[in-house]
Amino acid sequence: MLNAIIVLIIALSAVWVYIDATKHKIGKIPGAKGMFNMSAGSWAVVTLLLWLVGFPAYLIKRGSLISKAKEAPVEVSGRSGKIAALAVAGAVWTVLSYSSAALSALPACDRAETQDLVGQIISDLPAVKAAGVQFVSLKDIQEQGFNEGTQIRSCSATLVTTAGQDDLQYYIKWNDKEKTKFYVEAQIQ
Repeated sequence: MLNAIIVLIIALSAVWVYIDATKHKIGKIPGAKGMFNMSAGSWAVVTLLLWLVGFPAYLIKRGSLISKAKEAPVEVSGRSGKIAALAVAGAVWTVLSYSSAALSALPACDRAETQDLVGQIISDLPAVKAAGVQFVSLKDIQEQGFNEGTQIRSCSATLVTTAGQDDLQYYIKWNDKEKTKFYVEAQIQ
């Protein structure tokens, strides 16, 4: 998730740089020299690909770039379309970053899929079946911790059944090396 947020910030920065540069008519001035003599699109691409260097450089040079643009303004054609294309590219990059992070992350304690699995485990317990008790829900779900080395998430919740409420401790673990399937171990306290 953090990775997706960072990507989103980078993408938004690149879009902002392009909008700001074109608004102030900053662009590559023919005949001018220097590594900061770039088109608005180049500034956006540098910000997108080399954010740690490109974005601070734009912010630092912005004042002098605006001054130069007043002397030699650069008009950009198709500005709206380019802004839209840059925004779409940034959005796609953000979604892909979020998706890849979500696919490799162990499910959260309160995720619906996890709660359903806990309910199934409780309902399948022989003692629960024999007593005719049914799972109702989990409430007050909290993550107790996550062990990065073993990839185990420890959770606690209040188990609500047709017989009442109990404290519940459960653990979420990967079932395979590819991290595509997980399982849950549950213990009623």
